Amino acid sequence: MPRREQPDPIAAKVGARMRALRGERGMSMSALAKAAGLSKGHMTNVERGFAQATVGTLVATAHALGVPPSMLLIFPGEEPLGSVLEHLRVSEDDAAERALLAMAPPPKETPRDDPKAPPKRGRPKR
Repeated sequence: MPRREQPDPIAAKVGARMRALRGERGMSMSALAKAAGLSKGHMTNVERGFAQATVGTLVATAHALGVPPSMLLIFPGEEPLGSVLEHLRVSEDDAAERALLAMAPPPKETPRDDPKAPPKRGRPKR
């Protein structure tokens, strides 16, 4: 695919978000690319908006940065929820972590989760 002459506006926003998170961690582009399993050239193009990142690239990059993939698509200052989530992400307060955990639904318990439950055997009942 030929190189774009102008960066894609949305891809550039995602790339800028990656760059900001990478900068917070003091990571070089080479270190991030290696941790994400990507080439430095591809990471450069993604950060600059000249290449659109695939879902796989976003997930690998997010894991290399130690953030959920959704954090690469949150643009603080553009929407109220994005600003709130960014504030919680950078907060060092335990209350912020509890608030984020409270937003997640509780895990569902199943009989298999109960260590005392006998293992299921045979055909299911009709």
